[in-house]
Amino acid sequence: MKVPREWQDYTFDETDPDRLEQITSQATVVWRTAAAPYDDSGTPGQDRPLMYMAVYELSGELNQQMSASLARVAGSPIGFDPVLPQDETQSDRVEVLAYAPLDFEDMSGTRAVFRSRDDAMSDWTNVYSLSTAYDSSAFRLYVLQIGCNVECFESNETAISTVANSWLVKP
Repeated sequence: MKVPREWQDYTFDETDPDRLEQITSQATVVWRTAAAPYDDSGTPGQDRPLMYMAVYELSGELNQQMSASLARVAGSPIGFDPVLPQDETQSDRVEVLAYAPLDFEDMSGTRAVFRSRDDAMSDWTNVYSLSTAYDSSAFRLYVLQIGCNVECFESNETAISTVANSWLVKP
């Protein structure tokens, strides 16, 4: 993927927890990285885009049951599939703005752009571009997540789309 030059890389070490690894022992991080526009504070925040990319090796039932929906659940910052919410409570918390299948060699994948909020009565708080791809022959899940608050996403939409559209996964 092509990340703008003015974005700063963030590195992870073994003390930085991974959300998916905390949820299940059937996913192991192979590689991950993050980047955000440079800021003097040195830490990402909701007022500027944060790009997170990870590659997971899957095992057990998670590997056997992997689907486009389950891949979005695994990569989602909201903890459920924004495209196929399970109930009205989840439906009230998301709105899909764009959705498309991804065409990678021998893999299935999707990209969803959606906004989220805490509940049906709240204002929209964040917007995410979530891309996932699954390679069943290598047992690998690829996740690209870019998001920030609504105003930030709107003002950085071109850069976010450029990064998301440049994402290419090869087996």
